[in-house]
Amino acid sequence: MNRTTAKAAALLAALALSPAAARAGVLYDGFSTQGGGAGVDPLASSTLSDTGKAFATPAQPVGMAIAGGSLFMTYDHNLARYGLDGAAQASYNLGFTYNASLLAGNSDTLFLGYNTAGGAILVDFLNAATLNETGTYFYVPGALTGLAVSEDSVFVTYSHHLAQYDMNGKLVQDINTGALVDPGALAYGDGKLFMAFTRPQSGSTWVDYIDASTMTELGTYFSTSSLAQGLAYGDGKVFASFEHDLGSWDMAGKSVSTLNTGPYFSNGPIAYLSDAAAPGGVPGVPEPTTWAVMILGFGMIGANLRRRNQGAPPLGELSGASRA
Repeated sequence: MNRTTAKAAALLAALALSPAAARAGVLYDGFSTQGGGAGVDPLASSTLSDTGKAFATPAQPVGMAIAGGSLFMTYDHNLARYGLDGAAQASYNLGFTYNASLLAGNSDTLFLGYNTAGGAILVDFLNAATLNETGTYFYVPGALTGLAVSEDSVFVTYSHHLAQYDMNGKLVQDINTGALVDPGALAYGDGKLFMAFTRPQSGSTWVDYIDASTMTELGTYFSTSSLAQGLAYGDGKVFASFEHDLGSWDMAGKSVSTLNTGPYFSNGPIAYLSDAAAPGGVPGVPEPTTWAVMILGFGMIGANLRRRNQGAPPLGELSGASRA
């Protein structure tokens, strides 16, 4: 059974689709198959229904983000750029020294999380149009589990920590969530930060709603069957992907729609694109001169990364108030 058929069958069983539903955005779902295939499936975000426009990728994406009118993804030691219609545009192999992981993006900047063979873990700021490094980056004290960006901040999670950095790469605050909460994937939207987490003692998994300006919990959350592989925000909803299903929840933490993709498909990161920017009028297609600079940018990433001191220590010890 192909992916489209599996999703259609799951939708008929799980969703009551409203014919009056307004056209919304697109949710890009990175996936792999038991047969060794991998790709990205653009879904209608209002219903999580298949659009029939899935495209193949060399491996299942580890990180995925939309920035500067393009869809970026990481897999293995590679950073790849695709058009919003799924057309492959460029790919760069970072080499075995650098292992790219999570991504986040905004209108002009791509935020790339990666670790080096020397053990350093960083988030690098790249120009989304040219992929040149902007010269701004910061070290993270532990392995990245979540990465999200707002208008003026970059948020990361790592072992029992949620941290906020400004657009100059300076640490704003770090929250030690304590042994009772182990944070995972992140998403940002409409002033809110959404954080997936596990309670190690019970093994239960959740998604929490957080005020991004104060980094305080809003009192809204929902439980999940397993830890979310990816989170995204759009249409006034938070989307979550799990190994064999996807779902959306409203701002009250109430389930809106679900999609069981079946055991043949394993879901990974997700990224949301608003209706205004969805393919049909694909924005941000580079001009020929931009292409030339962009290709040069790929080369400069590798050159600059290799000059970066792999043994540089992470930022100083972080002190943040423990959250109950």
